Amino acid sequence: MGLLGKRFYFVFIAGEEKRSDRRLSREFHVSAFKNFTDAIMVVALILLFSATIFGVVYGAKRALDINTIPQVDMLPDKQLEGFLSQ
Repeated sequence: MGLLGKRFYFVFIAGEEKRSDRRLSREFHVSAFKNFTDAIMVVALILLFSATIFGVVYGAKRALDINTIPQVDMLPDKQLEGFLSQ
């Protein structure tokens, strides 16, 4: 994934930590900014995932014509359809 002119890769690795305590402590102190940007990326991904799930559930609700509360329209469906069809 490209971000701010740099490339990031998502890698999932499991196993025993084999680096020395000295190296681990040195990397922890150096990477304070990295940890902050990692946290921002995680929050952004969670928000994106949540919005996607909400959109899928809302689309399924509209497609199946499910009314959770009869006679109450929680979202302006006609306006949303008009907005999305533009």
